[in-house]
Amino acid sequence: MAEVENVEFNSDGALGITVYHQNRKGSASSTDLSPDAIKRTVQAAIDIARYTSPDPFAGPADAELLAYDAPDLDLYHPWEIDADRAIELAAQAEQASLRADKRITNTEGGSFNSHVGIKSLWQQPRYVTELLLKPSLALQQRDCRAGW
Repeated sequence: MAEVENVEFNSDGALGITVYHQNRKGSASSTDLSPDAIKRTVQAAIDIARYTSPDPFAGPADAELLAYDAPDLDLYHPWEIDADRAIELAAQAEQASLRADKRITNTEGGSFNSHVGIKSLWQQPRYVTELLLKPSLALQQRDCRAGW
């Protein structure tokens, strides 16, 4: 790694909703999280569900099959990472790829991305929530030989 080309930081929110109604599915999303926009997004998902083809297997499991008292699997471990550490990890990945095979002579660089999301399912009378934590490290590499 010769030098850092760019660093971007982005913190934003979005809402995606999927509605199941009479074996029909409708989905909509919005990056506007105002109460009115959320209402419009929910209504859009409902409207879409009215026009999709029925699928008898679409939708959440029957209530008696859902795990309401699931154990805490201790899977959520927030990762506080600053830009310098993310750059270091991307650079380490880039160097590891160059060391892995002498035919790899160049890379297009490394990148680091971290994402947290929450999924929630509401089926009367309870909610089921899933928390997603997705750190990822990507590396694009290229060999200068013909055919690579």
